[in-house]
Amino acid sequence: MTLWLPVIALAMLAACSKKEVKQARMVVPKPQDELPVGIQHLEEQVLSQAVDWQGKSYVVNFSRQIDRDKPLIDDGEGVKYYDNSITVRVDRQDGSTFFTHTYTKNDFARFADADAMKRRTLYNISVFGVKPEALSLLACVSAPDESSDDFQLLEVRISPDGSTSVREATVLEREVVEE
Repeated sequence: MTLWLPVIALAMLAACSKKEVKQARMVVPKPQDELPVGIQHLEEQVLSQAVDWQGKSYVVNFSRQIDRDKPLIDDGEGVKYYDNSITVRVDRQDGSTFFTHTYTKNDFARFADADAMKRRTLYNISVFGVKPEALSLLACVSAPDESSDDFQLLEVRISPDGSTSVREATVLEREVVEE
């Protein structure tokens, strides 16, 4: 029994002694923004706005649709988006259609270089102004990421005979359209 006593005492002494604890430095990788999974797209949207033009009432209808038949858009960060098309229909007060056209960004291609067109989508079209000579719409061709500042504004002018023209928009000319 006495033989075991020194062994037990040594074991207890070793167990109770303080061990020097080395401080370990934990390295955690910085969280990365995760890229969205799959092909992204803007929400489909349907809007209408009533306008008075040339003494008559009209309703301008806008319908944004996902266009899966067009080449995908790459935002430069590896995120892919479907392109859009927007149908503009102008209805008379009696419900008959005065004007209808489905726009894609290709309708505005002559105003931007090919590289810009690969990164952009037809983002929006809205009423820009109403003058006797034309109903003006504002088209925005931009990067699909709404936080991007890569965009171009174009004015689509619809004449009383239904013909159209497009030019770069001068936003300072904007006329406020009351609803």
